Amino acid sequence: MPSLKKLLVIFIGPPGSGKGTQASMLAEKLGLTHIGSSEIIREKLPTLSGEEKELVEKPFNDGGLIPSDVITKWVIEKLEKVKSLKGKGIVLDGSPRMLPEAESLNQYLKRDSFWQEYILFLDIKVDESIWRREHRRVCANCRYALPYTPENAKLTVCPKCGGQLMKRADETALEKRWQVYEEQTLPVINYFREQGLLKEINGSQSIEKVHEDVVRALNID
Repeated sequence: MPSLKKLLVIFIGPPGSGKGTQASMLAEKLGLTHIGSSEIIREKLPTLSGEEKELVEKPFNDGGLIPSDVITKWVIEKLEKVKSLKGKGIVLDGSPRMLPEAESLNQYLKRDSFWQEYILFLDIKVDESIWRREHRRVCANCRYALPYTPENAKLTVCPKCGGQLMKRADETALEKRWQVYEEQTLPVINYFREQGLLKEINGSQSIEKVHEDVVRALNID
């Protein structure tokens, strides 16, 4: 990795594949800034009004996808801001989720030699995705998504802020999320695969084993 470049690691994958969990673990290990697309949207929502707010708020709350040009603009704005900050780089999860996002982001990265990018695909099957999301809880306060483990199952409050933990999706919503993934995000994965940019990881393993494979994929000791 060229010494003057900052690291940009992008996690993509199905719902429940552990993108946020693995991004957080990698950020902590390497001293990177962790940015989630959901975090970006929540930051922007209070600044929106009228038709623009409607275009973003409803699909975001319903588990759908917001317009690709909007989220791409916000993500690139965030990348530009981080350039001036101290640190080794960024871990991004939750974007790109649609092909126009992927194409626009790739064009940006080709124009800007500042970043050394890695795109990691955490692959799990539909039954694993639904099971994980059925058992996952989310903090009502900070929105931290707590993955299921025997240890986490014993927790009664959010380990991040002490907020109330709750389950957030019924079976119909879970199936809808998978349908959206197949229709909108699979083309993103195929696009990066065809570009020779994709590193594929078995996301069905334990959290610790997936993390080991993530670190190995980046050739980092």
